[in-house]
Amino acid sequence: MLLTLPKRMSLGLTFALIAAVLLPLLSYADPSKLLVNEPSRDSTDKFTPPPPQSRLITQSQYSRVIKDVFGPDITITVRFPPLPREGGLETLATTDTALTPAGFESFYSAASDVAAKVVDEEHREFLIPCKPRSISAPDDKCAERFFQSVGPVLYRRPLTKEEAAFQVWAAAQGTVATKNFYRGLALSLTGMLVSPKFLMISDTIATDRQRPLAAKLDAYSKASRLSLFLWNSFPDRALLNAAKDGKLDAKAGIEYQVQRMMKSPRMEAGVRAFFEDMLRLDGIEGVSKDPTVYPMYTRRVAAAAKEQVLRTVVDLVLVQDTDYRNLFTTKTLFVSPVLGPIYNIPVTDPAEWSEITDTSAERAGLLTQPAFLAEYAHTARSSPTRRGRAVREIFLCQNVPNPPSNVDFSALNDPDPKLKTVRDRLSAHRSNPVCAGCHRITDPIGLALENFDGAGRYRETEDGAAIDTSGNLDGTKFQNITEFTEAVAHSAQLPRCLTTRLADYAVARNLGAPQKPWIDRLQQDFVANGYRVLKLMEDIATSDEFYSISSPVVDQTVVANTGVALLN
Repeated sequence: MLLTLPKRMSLGLTFALIAAVLLPLLSYADPSKLLVNEPSRDSTDKFTPPPPQSRLITQSQYSRVIKDVFGPDITITVRFPPLPREGGLETLATTDTALTPAGFESFYSAASDVAAKVVDEEHREFLIPCKPRSISAPDDKCAERFFQSVGPVLYRRPLTKEEAAFQVWAAAQGTVATKNFYRGLALSLTGMLVSPKFLMISDTIATDRQRPLAAKLDAYSKASRLSLFLWNSFPDRALLNAAKDGKLDAKAGIEYQVQRMMKSPRMEAGVRAFFEDMLRLDGIEGVSKDPTVYPMYTRRVAAAAKEQVLRTVVDLVLVQDTDYRNLFTTKTLFVSPVLGPIYNIPVTDPAEWSEITDTSAERAGLLTQPAFLAEYAHTARSSPTRRGRAVREIFLCQNVPNPPSNVDFSALNDPDPKLKTVRDRLSAHRSNPVCAGCHRITDPIGLALENFDGAGRYRETEDGAAIDTSGNLDGTKFQNITEFTEAVAHSAQLPRCLTTRLADYAVARNLGAPQKPWIDRLQQDFVANGYRVLKLMEDIATSDEFYSISSPVVDQTVVANTGVALLN
């Protein structure tokens, strides 16, 4: 059922219903805001909490919340604007996202669609906790029961009396205009789903009359931060009740909730969300290949390649709770029928994923899976430079400068026929002083993956010449793919990079030097605990620093007057 508005209310009641949420939301649109560069992480002796912030919910969080609150069959079609990455993560850019009127229109359309499905005949029986006295007239008591049920989960805190009353009033007005209780309810729910109280994740500071200058997150902000980190979703009712009862103000209460949440099936969504962001898997489905060179590479292959990576991550990180470094050396493959041609593996069951063990020396870990190999390659050929840069930036957190604008690519695009392999052709760039610096740190890594073409298929020769995959990773020499993946897995930068990325992701900000002591301790514990990602997530979620916040900058006159008022 599609929710439509009668013509007579298109300019009247429509604005009455959404004006309260539209205008505040547009206040976040500030095109003058600039992205913040990743701060320095130089040494400092003392942990300093970051200031409070507000940010837009991410697209994956939006989708997950709708499914968790209303059920997995409530599908959505909203598309968030693409975000630049900060500190290697797309999530960190949400604090600098300006929501334009066009963007709001997209949110409103999606919210209307969701609300219409919630109240349709298929879903209303189990999503709405009551039946109206009349389907054609307002029923304030039934409407209030519905909003008191879904409101706290959507807003991540109990509704105020004024908020609940407004939603009931809006539902009644919509019912009068449409002569249908459920359509009126849907109009009011639509308003909630486009409200900044739903779309914006804001740090709320708890007030303390005895310490007006002290800052701490209130219990509901703690619950939101915890659930978004572990589940990529909003708090469930148990976590909201813990916040309401003051249990999140004690260390033991937080530890209990973390243990409970990490045993939940929702942890898979949280693990997937982090690694999808860190591994930049959002880009793989947009990768296209020259069909004359790679006819087997299609959009279905790209989608399956992304899922293959996530299944590998879930298996090793969540199910087996094993050493993070095994992601780079594992011989276990999850292969679907779509990926069969890439691996030259016949898949017997056309409807299922197959878990197999590849005992050959051809592949090992994520770096030899099609998602990575195809995304960091050209349309019709491989790219050692792109692959090498991706390894350094994604897994080792090392920034590689962009190439100069006047680079001569003729040696690669129109190569000397005597230069059979890309290793030979890249020597032209390494001999150019302008290019040599970057190519020295990218090419030896990327050339280790030259046994895989631009679609991720294994090969041993290029243009009839044997491929040389030997190289050096920051002092560690390797001769083949197995030795290369071992070198990456045992790089000193690997655990530091993951710890930094995960801590940044957890608090949704680019942590800098003031927070370095926390990251240092997390990294040391991560290594001591066997490089287990789940233990690192637990350590982050139960640490005081995760919930720490500094006081916002305030007018000292206001502070002084506040102190006088409190004393009086």
